[in-house]
Amino acid sequence: MSEADTGRMSTIPKWDGRAETCPHYISQLGVLAEYHDYSDAMDEIEMATCPTKTQFVAISSNTVSPGLQLAMLYKANNRICAIITLGQGSDHGLALIDKTKSPDYPQGLAWKFVKAAMKKNKPNDASAEMELDAALDKLQFRQAGTFYNDVVSVCARYDIQKNRNGSGQAVEEEAAGCSVHQYGSRSSEGWSAQFR
Repeated sequence: MSEADTGRMSTIPKWDGRAETCPHYISQLGVLAEYHDYSDAMDEIEMATCPTKTQFVAISSNTVSPGLQLAMLYKANNRICAIITLGQGSDHGLALIDKTKSPDYPQGLAWKFVKAAMKKNKPNDASAEMELDAALDKLQFRQAGTFYNDVVSVCARYDIQKNRNGSGQAVEEEAAGCSVHQYGSRSSEGWSAQFR
């Protein structure tokens, strides 16, 4: 029987705890949560109504009440937290999920894990923007395809949108249409000046 027939995905996203692989892991985790209908557990606003463990025990025996939806949200959170825990290949990720645990949520809170992982591993402050500029400055143009992949890879590590001339087009969009003439030789001002 195939995965499509069983309605299950067999692969749990894995994270090695490194900052450069975090955005990829979070994206895969989000897709898996959506596939299994656990995505509400990764949404801070939806989780505002999530019952605590004590409340869950009280409402989980109900089969028809509005509490059933809340019980399903609690279960979805527990399941995605279990997937997060199983996917950790380092103590770093386990420490992040452990920080979200409490007596009310003994498995943790998935949305808090995602928020903490993104804050720590995909920064968006002023120093992160300077790091992004420096990393983009180091890129060397060799071929359009590899250059595009290099730009996307560097930009994926930061939660910063780099624009060119205020046009609202992101670096990735600009790099996709790059040519040797446009990006083959950078000015001494580098990427910072080209994409602002």
